[in-house]
Amino acid sequence: MRDQSELGGDHHLVTPSGDGPPYQLLVDERAVDLGGVDEVDTEVQCPPDDTEIKAIEEALYDELPAERAALVRYVTDCMVDHKASEEAYWGLRAYYSQNEIAEATHLAGHSAMTAMYLASLDIPLDEGIASWGRLTEVQDAVEG
Repeated sequence: MRDQSELGGDHHLVTPSGDGPPYQLLVDERAVDLGGVDEVDTEVQCPPDDTEIKAIEEALYDELPAERAALVRYVTDCMVDHKASEEAYWGLRAYYSQNEIAEATHLAGHSAMTAMYLASLDIPLDEGIASWGRLTEVQDAVEG
């Protein structure tokens, strides 16, 4: 008989009683649900206009709708300090659920990571409107 070394070891179809997943004790009964459909405030969900973009760029939060101002403060804290302040979190919590705040935090982190990636590799940003069609143009230019 051959000696076989494998990762895993257990090949049972049914887990013996008493053997639960090792992470079972770490699962919180109030886990965050990232799915579902929520009613949204169209004032905040629509893209910012030029006036709001200028207010965001100049940190003139009082000129923004309260919900958008809370979101911009929270994301700014996340980007600058890598952690939102208590004030920014609770200001945002007045308008958004924990799930929505988790999504905003994830998107802010993804944005920061993408910016770091592009800057580190000196990848220029598109000057025009980005589209999936541009991907093939860039690929053709690299291969050509």
